[in-house]
Order: sequence, then C-alpha cells, then structure tokens
Amino acid sequence: MQLVRSAALAAVVLLAASAPARANQTGPLTWSAPEGFRVTRTWEGGADLAGPNGVTIAIRVGLQGAAALDVARAAIPAEASQELKEMAIQVCGQPGHLVVRRAGDRSYASAACVPAAGQAIAITLSAAPASYKDGCVPWGALIDGASVSVARQPRPGQGPGDHRTDDAPVRQRQPAAPRQAARHWVELRNEASWGTATLYFDGEAHALDAGEGQRIEVSAGDHTFRWQNEDGSWGEGTYAVPRYSRFTGSCPRPAEPAAPAPDASGPAWSEEDYVEGARWYVNLICFSLFVVQNMDEWMWKDGKLHEPAVIAPIVAELRARPELREFTAQIPHFWPRISGLWESGTAEERYALRREGASFILKNSPGTYTIPGPDGEAGDGVDRLIRQQEREYAQSRAKQRQAQAASARSSLIVNNWIFNQTSNAMTFTPASW
Repeated sequence: MQLVRSAALAAVVLLAASAPARANQTGPLTWSAPEGFRVTRTWEGGADLAGPNGVTIAIRVGLQGAAALDVARAAIPAEASQELKEMAIQVCGQPGHLVVRRAGDRSYASAACVPAAGQAIAITLSAAPASYKDGCVPWGALIDGASVSVARQPRPGQGPGDHRTDDAPVRQRQPAAPRQAARHWVELRNEASWGTATLYFDGEAHALDAGEGQRIEVSAGDHTFRWQNEDGSWGEGTYAVPRYSRFTGSCPRPAEPAAPAPDASGPAWSEEDYVEGARWYVNLICFSLFVVQNMDEWMWKDGKLHEPAVIAPIVAELRARPELREFTAQIPHFWPRISGLWESGTAEERYALRREGASFILKNSPGTYTIPGPDGEAGDGVDRLIRQQEREYAQSRAKQRQAQAASARSSLIVNNWIFNQTSNAMTFTPASW
C-alpha cells in the first residue's frame, strides 16, 4: 500500500515525461487522461477510463458529502469490504483523503476531496491484484495533474448591476439546471439457504433466490427497507445511504416434516410391533446414558438390551398407555438425526444433545439420578449432573470396568423407569432434535 502513496507523490514527474494531448472538463474538474488510457464514457457528473490489463479509472464529480473520507469509501463497491489503508493526501490540489480496499479478485484505491458543498470529487482505481501496482502510477498522475475550479462568491454589497451603466445591455441569466443527486451502489441479499426472499427497497420488490444478491444504484440520502425474517415476521426501517450499503433479509424456514402419528382408526399394533417399540425405547434410554456420560464407545450388546426380561415390562406399558405408543413410534424417525449429530456435530451441538439426554432421564427416572450440589463451576443442575456422570464414567473406565458399570446402570435405569414417571415429560421429539 506504500506504493499508492509513492505513486501519488511521484506523479508530477511522470506527467512531465508523458503529458496527454488535451485536457478534459467534467464539472469543476479539469483533468487529462493518462497515457495508455482511453475515455469510454463521459457525462456531466463523471467519466470512465479504461487502460491496459483490465485497469479502470472512474471519475465522479458533484457528489454529496462533507467529509472526503466518507466520499472515498462510498465510491468503492460495497463488496470490497476489506479496508487496507486510509490516509489524508492532496487530491487535485485540494486537501483530501485516500482509501484502499480489496475484494476477492479486485483491488480499489479511491482519492476524494470536497472543494465545496455538493461538489465532492472521487477518482477511483480498479484493478486485478496482478496489475494493481502498474495501475497506481497513471492513476496517481491523473490525481496530481487534475485541478478544481471553485466558483468565487461575490463580495458583500456587490451585485450583478454594480459595474454596468444604465444603457448597458441586460443579459438574461439562464436558470441553472438542477444537479443530479449523488448515486451509490447498495447490495440486497437473501441470507436464507432454503427459499426465495422478497426484499422491498423504497417500495420496489426484489425477489432473490437462496443466497442470491443484487446490486442497485440509488441516490444518497434516506431510503426505506422492508425485509422478512426466518420466522416469517417482517421488519422495516429507514437507512441513510452511503452510510449503509448492504441490506439483507430472509424467508420463512420450511417446517420439518412431522413424524407420522399413529392412526387411531388404523389397525392395532401386532405383537411384533409392541416388541419393536420396546426395543427402540430401551435404545433411547441407553443412548441418553451414552451421551450424558460422554462414553467413547457403545458398551451394550443388543442381546442383553433386548432380552425378554427387559422388554416384557415395557411391552406391558405400551399396551396400557397410548401416549407411550405414540412416542415410541416416533423414535425411528428422529434416531438418524440425533445419532448423526453426536457423530459429526459441533462441540456446542453435542453439549446441547447431552443436556437433552440428562433432562430426559431426570424427568422420567428421578429415582436413578439426583442432581448433585454446587461444585464451584458455572451452570445449572443439569450441567452439574453431566459433569458428575462424566467423572464417574472416567473413573470406571480407568478401572477397566466400563462394560460392567454400563450394563448395571442400564438395568437400574430400565427397572426404575417403567415404574416411575415414564413419558410424563419427554423432550426427545422430532421438533427438538
């Protein structure tokens, strides 16, 4: 970035060596195209220049803004959010400011000055990283060689008729054309990854697909923006451009398909249905213990878990309690989700899973676990229970008795579970997992 500073300071020498053929006038700015650059577009408020290797220079005059730093930043596209440098420099013979920013595949340098209210000027270089260094030299030469003519204000007491005689012809003054408001690029973006969002900017609808963005050119000043949130609610506000240049919204997240509920009018459960439901119920009990104690391997054998002595009491409960049948019918549907989360989830997601397991056991088998007292660490009773169980498992693992301890604990849980508060307050549902 020191190169940008050096280029601007050395530009006067370069201009002397290769001065362009003629000067151009854009508003109050007099400038000359650097050697090797051609003017691709001109209008009252600016000009665009193209040079070798994809380097471009944009000249904008008559911009709104009281601070050169803000004008320089606003002249750079919003996606170039990585700011590398900003410093005060001389721009076209005026006190000004330099801002250097980078996007993924482009580098930008913008020099701006504010010679008078409503007459801010920005000259912006855009180049690929490979050609940015070479582009800084002609860009700096243009900035140093350009000049600004500021209209003089009349002295107090001096009017248009003070220096003419009565018989002098009167010149009719043409009314000044209204100046166009400064234009700025803003970005609208749908942050959702699952559907189409409709964003309203100044009342105009913009439909954007998942993850899609759109750039629109708007005038400086206050604008209304209305957006939808992930939960379906709407938000609306007024925002000043160029202070704000990125506007995001979402769309309602699609509801996860609910697990099919048992059809009360359908056929009754067969004997095998009851046995299979009891097996899934035992699997969930052991999975809860597995995640709460943070075991490093699955200790139970299906033959032990699903032996008739363990399954029979649960089958009896399923026959007597329709709400328990409804719950066990859901377990196969959310089992892949919770087991996959335990295998590949983040640390935060895994710990949330452990809290779910602890809450499930506490609410449905209070005779098996009790919450320990304060242990000097942060967290609530569920956190203390998880820490206690993890320590106990680590101790049993150190004594090489993991399998025996796990088997004994699972038998105790199953025995207490059935005859206490089974399915009174179950948190293991497809919605929460």
